[in-house]
Amino acid sequence: MEKNCETWSLSRSQPIAKADLPQAALPTEFYVRVNAVVARYVAGETLVLPVRGNIGDLACFYSFNGTGTTIWEALEKPNTLKDLCGVLDRKYDVGPKKAEEDVALFVREICSLGLAKVVVVASESASGTGNDKSASNNPV
Repeated sequence: MEKNCETWSLSRSQPIAKADLPQAALPTEFYVRVNAVVARYVAGETLVLPVRGNIGDLACFYSFNGTGTTIWEALEKPNTLKDLCGVLDRKYDVGPKKAEEDVALFVREICSLGLAKVVVVASESASGTGNDKSASNNPV
């Protein structure tokens, strides 16, 4: 991933609604892109521009290669790291270990840059209260 930006911290985002996520027996981390970005696929790369104050931050843009683009597209909806690894392994036939390394590194980086967020979801059985709890946390 190429970048042209100073790193900025990930602020707490609104939790994703329960209906948007699959059920889980134990607390599960899902990753999803943030809404405050503009992304376009140009000449074999995905260009991502953060939006701050309703204006694109032209001093801060990111370019993803094919592998990064594949993960970025999968993050359009909430996915676990395991699901993202499966997407990468199926598309590039890299094997589970290499997929896990690549996905973990990429997701950690884009979360730290505020381009994606992690959402932890606890199911009814895990929370013990009968209510699902959703909270946004910093990445692994």
